[in-house]
Amino acid sequence: MSFETIQRYGSALRRQWVPATTVLGAVLVCTTVVTFVQTPLYEAQGQLLLKQSDSAAALTGLNKGRGELSGVARQSNPLATETEILRSVPLANQVIARVGLVDGQGKPLDPEVFLKRLTVENLRGTDILAVSYLGRDPRQAERIVDTLMDRYRENDVVSNREEAATARRFIDQQLPRVETSLHKAEVALRDYREKHDIVNLDEEGKAAVGILANLENQLTQTQANLKDATSRASAISQKVGMDSRQAMALTSLNQSLAVQEVVTQLQQVQAQLATDRTRYGPVHPAIRSLEEKEAALKGLLQKRAKQVMAASGTTSNKPLYQMGALKQELVGNLVRTEVERLGLNSRIAALTSLQERYRTRIGVLPRLAQGQQELERRLKAAQTTYELLSQKLQEIRVSENQNIGNARIVAQARAADTPAAPSKPLNLALGGLLGSLLALALVLIREARDTSLKTVQEVKDQFNYLLLGTIPLMEADQPQLGVSRLEPLLGDGRPATVVVVRDRPDSPVSETFRIIQTNLKILSQGRKTFVVSSCVAGEGKSTISVNLAVALAQLNRRVLLIDADLRRPSQHDLWDLPNREGLSNVLLGEVALQTALRPVMDNLEVLTSGIPVPNPLALLDSETMARLVQDLHGTYDYVLIDTPPLLEAADASILGRMGDGFLLVVRPGVVDFGTAASGRELLEHAGQNVLGQVINGVIPSNEPSPYYARGYYSGYTAQNPVS
Repeated sequence: MSFETIQRYGSALRRQWVPATTVLGAVLVCTTVVTFVQTPLYEAQGQLLLKQSDSAAALTGLNKGRGELSGVARQSNPLATETEILRSVPLANQVIARVGLVDGQGKPLDPEVFLKRLTVENLRGTDILAVSYLGRDPRQAERIVDTLMDRYRENDVVSNREEAATARRFIDQQLPRVETSLHKAEVALRDYREKHDIVNLDEEGKAAVGILANLENQLTQTQANLKDATSRASAISQKVGMDSRQAMALTSLNQSLAVQEVVTQLQQVQAQLATDRTRYGPVHPAIRSLEEKEAALKGLLQKRAKQVMAASGTTSNKPLYQMGALKQELVGNLVRTEVERLGLNSRIAALTSLQERYRTRIGVLPRLAQGQQELERRLKAAQTTYELLSQKLQEIRVSENQNIGNARIVAQARAADTPAAPSKPLNLALGGLLGSLLALALVLIREARDTSLKTVQEVKDQFNYLLLGTIPLMEADQPQLGVSRLEPLLGDGRPATVVVVRDRPDSPVSETFRIIQTNLKILSQGRKTFVVSSCVAGEGKSTISVNLAVALAQLNRRVLLIDADLRRPSQHDLWDLPNREGLSNVLLGEVALQTALRPVMDNLEVLTSGIPVPNPLALLDSETMARLVQDLHGTYDYVLIDTPPLLEAADASILGRMGDGFLLVVRPGVVDFGTAASGRELLEHAGQNVLGQVINGVIPSNEPSPYYARGYYSGYTAQNPVS
């Protein structure tokens, strides 16, 4: 806080010291009366230690987590929670009933009243709660605190046991359900394994991979063997000039006894025929008989060959039964090779089928594993839940019978012999503090509601005109100012002493007016006619005009003071002059100027306002008034024109343009910020030549600056030495 701000608040306190002192005194008186009238109260205090669990339960380990002090919310404090339990209404009712507390009418004490006298607070840095009660009887207060702590401990034990009983009942209800779930999980896992032929998926997967690799090797080898057999069969087939089917047919014929028997007979007949042809010739009957027998055997051979080939599923147009030994061997090799090739084809088909089956199994193994794992997890969860509930049920059955509590009484209640309340020094200090705060609040409220300009600095900041001088407003017990009342410089009534410069020339106020006339003389630079006005009525413009005129006249200057306030004239009252003839009469042409002038002292004449007129502005805003001012300019050294306030009539603005300069009178406490702003705006828009401002009615004690509060108005007089 800056020094200027402190000064501003100090000034506000000085201005409002009367209501502030009244409020402070009233609060102090009320506090004192209440303090000394109150019935003395005695305080009894006991102490409770809060802990996690009792030692017996800690040794058994059967109540771990039950009855412990812990908060639910992140920002919660377990000790604060227990404090609220100690201050709960149900616990208060139990104590009231057990101790037998009653009110003035013999009814049970209201729990709210009981709780107002009860205090529970945590001792800093400990787990101890201090329980205090204020009562009229110290012994009863001790009994109340002890009863409260006992009931709290009993309720705590009952609450913990009830927690165990509730947990046991819950587990008793849940355990059969969990057991059923466990059985269902076991059956589901068993059915799943049976359905999908699962023994051990991990081992099966590893074995399947190995088998699949072995099958791949076997298939590759078999395919190579098949290729070799096919090549050999093709080579033999080319040598013997027949394909594999024909070779098979020939082999079938060679292996048929019926065919071979006919072949043997046919060979014998053919041999006999060849011999006999040589012996008998071609037309011999024996030859013909052998030829017929040969033909019959060939037909029979052909018939039996067809039967054998039809039975073996082969056909051939060649006489396959007629071949040599070498050819028969080659045909045998061809048949064996063909048999080998067919066997290899069958093996390849079997291996391929087996390989595909293993691949399919390997493909479903992950899905089977996932399903099995899901069922195993359910089974494991059911087993874990069942085991946990079974274990907890046994623990809770044991701990349910234990007296588990979280509190232990550290110190029994004890009341002091001296009253704890009321604390007279504390009450008086609080009363003083409260009174000071209320007084300060009152000062601030009154200052906030008061929008008037209060200090010289505020006036200077608001108008920003040259300050010609400040006129003080002092109390009557300060005769050094030469003023016996407050009114003379304010124009609020008919004072006893108005013309201070004339009546008390040695006073500091008179010296202030001389400073103003000196500043005005320096600023005038040949100007003679000055218009004196203010923003609103009551700022003392008329009194300022009177004393300034006297100060100028005392310099042996011819001065004329004109009362141009035709609405509310005051100069004739200030000088105690008749007002039958004045400015209005001169402007109307009823009297001559010289007839209306009134000399009041050496070098000073006064032109009063004259008779009232219905439209003063029309009279003042006329050529006659302008010529009058012009004529007076050549006759007098100084002409002061006292006009109506700026914001109450347009007269001042009109006359300001006729004069040489405008002199503004401002009184703090009368004009407010809004009025001042309006007055300044009016002067700027009217183009008035404002020479400066005179601040009237300054209260030195209200000014933050020591320049005004410490002797600025104390005067400076010469001290004649004693000879």
